[in-house]
Amino acid sequence: MTRTTKIAALAVCLLLATSAVSATAFTSITLQRNANIDVVADDTGIVQLSAGSSDFVTLDNGQLAIDVTNGGASGTNVNSTLEIGENATSPTTNAFTITNNDESSHSFTLSYGSLNSDSDTAPNVEFAVFDETGDREASISENSDGTFTMPSGDTFEVVLVVDTTGSATGDDLSGTLTITSS
Repeated sequence: MTRTTKIAALAVCLLLATSAVSATAFTSITLQRNANIDVVADDTGIVQLSAGSSDFVTLDNGQLAIDVTNGGASGTNVNSTLEIGENATSPTTNAFTITNNDESSHSFTLSYGSLNSDSDTAPNVEFAVFDETGDREASISENSDGTFTMPSGDTFEVVLVVDTTGSATGDDLSGTLTITSS
């Protein structure tokens, strides 16, 4: 056998060996794992929202709802201040509570976006968040978001203040409260 034939035979052997190794590698895989994902109401979720004792804050179809027209009123009075919850040291005097039911501490950001414009440029709706010791952790209004960190298992109280001083009859202060956690 000539030297060229020996090199060609060696090259063919290497090519076949490489093909055999490549043929044993897989090109796809399918794995299945169980996932336990239940959809629950706000008062039993990972981020638990529980209504306080006011008729204005309730659970509606499992979701926290704030509605000052509950009970037959058409809204809150002009040039007045409506406060739902008095202070954070009494668990029955809040608009609602937020509980971190996760096993880890989380940062929370609350924001309130007004759905309408009103005649008063000052903030009319404020949410004040208090920790378990009664310290104010954040204040949220139409003009500013609030961020705080909540340890695992803690419950923070939220007081709602609606100030219509400077508002006109017919103003609509309705909006969306957004709670984001990371």
